[in-house]
Formats: sequence, structure tokens, C-alpha cells
Amino acid sequence: MTHGLTCSRVELHAWDAHSDDHIERLRLQRLACGWGEASLPRWQRWTDEGRMLMFWVSLPRDDPHRQNVEARQLAAYPQQASTLTDPDGVSFLPIGHVALYLIDEDEDMSLHDPAGGRVVKIAALYISTAVQGQRLGSSAMDAIEARAATSPLSCSVVLLDTLPDAVIAAERAKDGKPMAAVSNEQWYIRRGYKFYGYRNRQTSENPPRLLEFVLMKKHLK
Repeated sequence: MTHGLTCSRVELHAWDAHSDDHIERLRLQRLACGWGEASLPRWQRWTDEGRMLMFWVSLPRDDPHRQNVEARQLAAYPQQASTLTDPDGVSFLPIGHVALYLIDEDEDMSLHDPAGGRVVKIAALYISTAVQGQRLGSSAMDAIEARAATSPLSCSVVLLDTLPDAVIAAERAKDGKPMAAVSNEQWYIRRGYKFYGYRNRQTSENPPRLLEFVLMKKHLK
């Protein structure tokens, strides 16, 4: 883990669902994440159908810490050394990714916004473990929430789900690991997300497991 650096801003670049380089890089990052590799064909289909927007996370070229962060990323994952080019022709080195689900096939998202505004779901947030500890996750959430709130999406509510503390504690206990200082659930609460329910769903592991997830939402407007 990197200490002593703070990256307050990240850039988002559209994932190209038809680029072999983009597909392979996402596969490598999902392998590093530990789950979701099997979801790639579905994510490609959803992107083509306009149901999902996947974004790469990178540091701006003028960030004073960019070279340090990218060097750590490449040292840990040399197979991810090459830059990618987004659909606008911009070259960048992805250090993570995050998605917006515009339509979630598992739930009627309109139920969760009394004002009737558009709702999206934030999913698949991943920041490379080689560069965590610098607020990159927070910066990525700031960026994706801003993208959801502004045109053309203009969303009023964002949803997400995460494993509750009790499930995480049980999973880590099996591996003899302590709980993190701040759990995912607590981290999202600090960002203004509110609990609205639980749902059992299958994980993206192979083989999948049925686990309980906590459902959270945040009003952007």
C-alpha cells in the first residue's frame, strides 16, 4: 500500500467494449480484483444495449503524483504496462475502473426515488491494490457521481450494493484475516449513502455463492 500521497482528482475514460486491448485489460483487472471476470460477456452486451457505462480510472497528466503512482502499478502488474486509447483518441494508463448500470435487470430502480428522477447504480468499483491508500477510491466515486448527476444522465439518485460488515467479518475470519479499519459499508455511509434494504444474490465467483448484500442509495440533488 502506498502512503504519503493524496490524489484528489482522477479522470474517467470510456471502456471500448469492442477493443481487444480494452477487453483484455478489464479481464486482467477483474482477475486482480478477485471476482467479475465471468461478467465480461454480459458487460459487453449491456454496453452495446445502452444499459451500462464502464469507465477506466486514470490520473490526469498534470497530477504531480502520476509518475509515482503509475510506476507502482507497473511494478505490481507488469502485464498491464501498455497504455490504452479511449474512443476519443486519448492515451492513458488505467489504474482501475467503475461502472454505471442504467437499467438493473434485478430490480425496479424507479421505486427508490420518490421524486421520480432518473436513477443509476454504481457498480464494479476497482482501484488497483498496488496504488490504494491515496484517496483514489474517493476520487473515483466523486468523478462517477458527478458523471451521473450531469447531462446527459442528470440523475437524482445513485444506488449501490455491498457486502454488510457481518458477512465481511465472517469471510475474513475464515481466512484468518482481521477486519479492515474502515469497512466498505462504513466507507459508503461516510460518503452520504443511506441503507434501504437487503438482498440475497449470487456472486460473480466461479462457482457462484448466494450472499446477502446491503442496498444503499444517495440523493445527488
